[in-house]
Amino acid sequence: MKYEVSTQERQILRELAKKQAFYANQECNLKRREEWYRHNEQQGERPLVHLEMGTFEQEILPERMRCTGEFARQIERTLYGNFLNQELFDDDRVTPDYYGMGYDSFFTLFGLPVKVEGARDAAGNASVGHHFIPQIQDLEEDWDKLGETQFGVNPQDSLERKAALEEVLGDILPVRLEGSCLYSVPTQMVVHLMSMETMMFSMYDYPELFKEMMERIADDTLAYYRLLEREGLILPTTGGGFLGQGSWCYNHTLPQGKAPGSYTTGDVWGFMDSQETVGISPEMFEEFIFPCYKKISESFGLLSYGCCEPVDPVWHASDEALAVRRDYESGDGFRSIVMESEEARYGEVYAAVMGFLDEAPRSMTVIEALTDTFPITKSPKRYGQHFMDVLQATDCAVWTREGWKLTDLGRAMFAELQAVKEA
Repeated sequence: MKYEVSTQERQILRELAKKQAFYANQECNLKRREEWYRHNEQQGERPLVHLEMGTFEQEILPERMRCTGEFARQIERTLYGNFLNQELFDDDRVTPDYYGMGYDSFFTLFGLPVKVEGARDAAGNASVGHHFIPQIQDLEEDWDKLGETQFGVNPQDSLERKAALEEVLGDILPVRLEGSCLYSVPTQMVVHLMSMETMMFSMYDYPELFKEMMERIADDTLAYYRLLEREGLILPTTGGGFLGQGSWCYNHTLPQGKAPGSYTTGDVWGFMDSQETVGISPEMFEEFIFPCYKKISESFGLLSYGCCEPVDPVWHASDEALAVRRDYESGDGFRSIVMESEEARYGEVYAAVMGFLDEAPRSMTVIEALTDTFPITKSPKRYGQHFMDVLQATDCAVWTREGWKLTDLGRAMFAELQAVKEA
């Protein structure tokens, strides 16, 4: 599409950008941003409340929209979405001090574009009500309809869009390529292609076919992620990017200073949910759904799981998940990674870093300076972030407002590491 904005639309958008910048720099908004950082680091003092405007924007946006061109209306809708929560509701939605955008990509499961019928209100505006048109009526009979999944990227078009945005409002709001979570909801995609009833009966009537379908979804999703990695299109998810279920990516745990184009799925947030399976037992979830979700989620640096569905039945039902948690709580995760693998060659570095954190909270800058004093970190190059990633992943270190600290488990593992070293 052509990124054209008329002179009149440009003026409208620039005024909205100024309004967003005003709200973004208010003290209450800056405070909320810091609260989201603490919340996502599990250090929050209170629940954060976000009123998701997307479910009722048709009630408040049409009367405000003044642009007529397609591209201009996209910008206008985004700008309103960035600050209207603060203007109208004063909830905990953070108004960003920039205009965020991502790279353009697509993922069409099994080559079947989703078909949907939408309702409209008396004025002809799109309504929330909608219906997905089933394309799979019987999984066995329609198996051949499940073709090759199609996915791709268009970075050049994204950069052209970014340049057009910067020309309109870049001197008021920085236009930033920003990472949102890698959003993966396999059972939602399944229900979009077949009815809920068909999905439920398919698990009973064709259990092996259903499992094969879910495995294909996992493999195709990971193949898509590998493409994003090869193209250098995975962006850091440490700021105000969307995290799913009304949350935002703010955190100090994931990497944010790597070279552009070098990020992998293990460096970013992932989001998954399975609202569509609340009607099956935990045992069926573990058999039919969990293998797909496990395979995908293992690739993420951090996982945000669940939306409107209760997750406690699934969390308690999976013996495998509980076993993994027990391993980490017992220190087996640290032992297997740091003490019983090739990583053990860096034992002296880990001991120094853990002792350093045990004395006082530390910033990443001073941690990097410490690890850089060890010859073994020179070749191959190992940055301090590498060691902190491992300590955080094994529950031995946690980020706080004061800096990185050892956890109680980290102190126990530090003592064990020292004992092994002295022996």
